[in-house]
Amino acid sequence: MQSKQKENNGSCVRKPFVAIICVIAVLTLCACSPLLEESQIDETNIEETNGEINMKKFFNSDVIDGETLTRRINESDMDTGKISGWSMMLSVDGQPVYKEFTGNQVFDKSSRYNLEYAENSIFQIASVSKTIVATLIFKLQEEGKLDIYEPYYKYVDDEDVFFKDVTIFHLLTHSWGYDADASSFPQETWSTPGTWADFDAYVRRLYRFDKRAYMPGSESKYSASYAILQDLVIRISGKPVEEYAQEVLLGPLGMVDTHFNNDLVDKSRYIAPNNGRNGADAVYYQVIDRPSVGNGGVFSTLDDLMIFSQMLLNYGSYNGVQVLKPETVEAMIAPAIGENVGTPDDYLGRSIGFFKRQNEQNSIFGLHHSENTFGHSGANGVGFFFDMENRVTGVFLGNYSFEIEKNDYIHIRSVFEKAYEALVD
Repeated sequence: MQSKQKENNGSCVRKPFVAIICVIAVLTLCACSPLLEESQIDETNIEETNGEINMKKFFNSDVIDGETLTRRINESDMDTGKISGWSMMLSVDGQPVYKEFTGNQVFDKSSRYNLEYAENSIFQIASVSKTIVATLIFKLQEEGKLDIYEPYYKYVDDEDVFFKDVTIFHLLTHSWGYDADASSFPQETWSTPGTWADFDAYVRRLYRFDKRAYMPGSESKYSASYAILQDLVIRISGKPVEEYAQEVLLGPLGMVDTHFNNDLVDKSRYIAPNNGRNGADAVYYQVIDRPSVGNGGVFSTLDDLMIFSQMLLNYGSYNGVQVLKPETVEAMIAPAIGENVGTPDDYLGRSIGFFKRQNEQNSIFGLHHSENTFGHSGANGVGFFFDMENRVTGVFLGNYSFEIEKNDYIHIRSVFEKAYEALVD
């Protein structure tokens, strides 16, 4: 019941339910020695960072068996033809311990799109985009410009909004009444708008839905609700989403390669999603020529997403910059409580802003993640997590073939399980 949850939160404030563990014996680094020793890494691969994340390939052998981790991912994914390339970064208790990138954009080495993975490759991060949109929504709430428990139509000023009982909370938790697999959900709404003008028309179609599969808040069914949330960011901030994101989040954090606007992407570094062994040209242009739609479409890099993950792990702070209040992050990771409190359906199976680990069968998180692990995956084999108990963060940017692999979360989970298994006891 949202009213009950709102009373407990106040204005997006909850009692901390996550204990921040500063030192965990199984994972901690030895405080008396530097993170990267000469015996562990060639110093030419270390850039001066002033505390920021910006390193080339490396692993800290005191903390992680990096060679085994790289070999296992290559054997299970690269050698079997599931994936043409991948990059990954892991941090423990705020310290980077592993970074690897290998492979190519496409399987065909003769293709003009045979771009090799690099430490600064840019990716379209698919549904991971939703977490950045969610962060902007919560930032607007922090600024007093919206209330996630209010009906969203109040902020739209659009007479065409059909259902006026849908709240911003419902949109954030995919519990607004629409099921992407149901007949009530027009499948053409998944088609990606080609311009910002097309996005306006696209989101208006979402406002005019006149059918739904269930009552809002009673279930959580993955859908296109984050397009509406991105539109709310634009309407309420009074700015283009790129401008507002740069002002309150991306700029202060130094996420220099993360953009909603595709015109700002350095296309020479762009790794397009893999459309199998053929058709790379079509996929390249389909993605790079389109702006973000909230559901997907944000562009980013390994380093930028690790900064984002670390900020969330640190309750809104990174490298001395506080972009979110701690209570705002607590609200984002709070369990999403639906309308049927007291029944088995009261918990919607996620936090308000992210996927949350429940068990190894229904999420991107595996056996080794704590129950206070949050994150998201994306359709082309990308994902990130931040484990609040174990103080571990991870980002994986893969390029799975859509022709071979359909369920991205299964493969992201497998990779993240391998990462935890590689950590040195």
